[in-house]
Amino acid sequence: MTFTYSATLPIGVFYKDQRHRDFTVRFSTIGDEIAVVEGAIPDSSTIVGVLARCITELSRIPAEEITYRLLCDTLVSEDLKALRDAQLEVKKSSAR
Repeated sequence: MTFTYSATLPIGVFYKDQRHRDFTVRFSTIGDEIAVVEGAIPDSSTIVGVLARCITELSRIPAEEITYRLLCDTLVSEDLKALRDAQLEVKKSSAR
């Protein structure tokens, strides 16, 4: 059983003057949501905070650099949708 899903962002995240599009997300947990709330991320941004914790790979961006702030500053709505869709695919595959 797999708890990750890999795909490609339509636009991509810009980091150090390069566009990064290939990603993998993992299954999100209640612990991720609690950590985001305890991390003082605004309620309106919980989704982005959880995504930042659940993206395990984003091309060649070091994992520790995939943060709430990076996503807020560089993510576009089409890519947010792709990441959310990927998380739904993880949940679907884990339910089988």
